[in-house]
Amino acid sequence: MALLNFQKRFAPDVKSGKKRQTIRRTRKRPIKAGERLHLYTGLRTRSTAKLGESICISTMKIWIYPDGSIRMAGVLIDPADERDLIREDGFKTKAEFVDFFCPDGEVFEGDLIRWE
Repeated sequence: MALLNFQKRFAPDVKSGKKRQTIRRTRKRPIKAGERLHLYTGLRTRSTAKLGESICISTMKIWIYPDGSIRMAGVLIDPADERDLIREDGFKTKAEFVDFFCPDGEVFEGDLIRWE
């Protein structure tokens, strides 16, 4: 069982099922395919709300670079695939996506987690 907390701006899309993936720093105990996910917003606050439950269908290593390039499983991904990844993760533009994951100009390394 894994808990995933989402910022308020992502909560409506998670709850509706429009957003079915998230990118997170690698955990001490990584999430694995087949694991039950509990999706929340506002964890550890008075406004905690459960958005749903689902089953993880896949995880993959991801690197996001300040220059906007993205590697998944060590392979540089195609610009068309980048657009889909960025949109599916809840961002409107690549610049917004890169600013979110690389705010200090450092490479982001983590996991792309997808669920049903």
